[in-house]
Amino acid sequence: LDINVYAVNQSMRIRLGTVTTASTQRFELSLHQISPTGELQLLADPVGSRRTMRSEAIHVSAGQVVEWTLQADLRQSSLTIRS
Repeated sequence: LDINVYAVNQSMRIRLGTVTTASTQRFELSLHQISPTGELQLLADPVGSRRTMRSEAIHVSAGQVVEWTLQADLRQSSLTIRS
């Protein structure tokens, strides 16, 4: 299952790229892709499916790493922020 990943800044979706099954992908965000308050949501959109998964709103700052582990059942996905 391939999943398109987006950063959601207020109402705007910014495509980060695609993650294929059983793989790891790294995306870097520019500061302009994050709201001035540092709030960000991530959106997983599986190719060929109508279901999407949106992360909770998180607050990030420059240099932090956000790790979003997507499971086959997207409701079981987890999100971690590291400095």
